[in-house]
Amino acid sequence: MAEAGQADFEHELITVEEDWRKNTGDAVHQTFERDLRNAWPDG
Repeated sequence: MAEAGQADFEHELITVEEDWRKNTGDAVHQTFERDLRNAWPDG
């Protein structure tokens, strides 16, 4: 992201709010946030 000049860009994950689609979107969101915390532990 930093190489692309997008390190401070806020991404928005949009999902359908019904059953498995919502759960899948929530899981992707949690994984994405965890990976970002691990990549930039000071930020």
